[in-house]
Amino acid sequence: MATGTADKHSDLDLYLIVADHQHTTFFSERAAFILQPGEPVFLEDFNGFGFDMILFILAGGAKGELGLAKASRFLHIRNGPYRVLVDKIGLLRAVTFPVERVPPEEQCCNLEKLVRSFWRYLYLATGAFGRSHLLSAMSYLEGMRQRLLQLCPLSVDFGDSRGHPRLEALLTPSLVEVLSRTFPHLEREETVAAVKEWVQLFQQLAKPLTQAHGINYPTSLEQEVLTRCEMMAQAELRETYTLKS
Repeated sequence: MATGTADKHSDLDLYLIVADHQHTTFFSERAAFILQPGEPVFLEDFNGFGFDMILFILAGGAKGELGLAKASRFLHIRNGPYRVLVDKIGLLRAVTFPVERVPPEEQCCNLEKLVRSFWRYLYLATGAFGRSHLLSAMSYLEGMRQRLLQLCPLSVDFGDSRGHPRLEALLTPSLVEVLSRTFPHLEREETVAAVKEWVQLFQQLAKPLTQAHGINYPTSLEQEVLTRCEMMAQAELRETYTLKS
């Protein structure tokens, strides 16, 4: 939204800067803050980017992430453009958030690990194929493909710090075409049908397993996601019908 590239599938990337002396209290009550805009069906802490973040999905479909920082140190929570919603003390006046870059020596280490991992997965896949363990082989091949997908952004921007959420927008059309061929039968209809089978199998396995181990199955989250899928399918049908008409 801040860059003007949002569409109907975009999430909300929100960032909240709290006074230092209030940060600890606010963090302990962070779930209550999310309750203000709606009822969360998914709520999870995440700090993989080096700062506190809350991932959320609200009943009704709104989804996003809330990053938290102290007023004394907040430039690390955002990468690039932003839009101010509330600034009571003018803290963000004329502030430019730096675009984070990975130092070349660190990225070289990341690249070395990535390359080694790719070939290790292929080595493991050959053993699985040799035993005719095709499910195991496919899981190893998927590991290879993930490393390939991580490598592609680095070939375009070696300083990339977090990977790119929209590979189609970053990579050249020819590279996207080649990558697409690494997925067997990459057709929308076949993929949707496969996902439906995955969902059914997951439900058959996960529900009794969570029950047997005393884990709360996220029924509300499941319903929210399936409702969203159904709404998208209906919207697509209406679009198709309109075009044909």
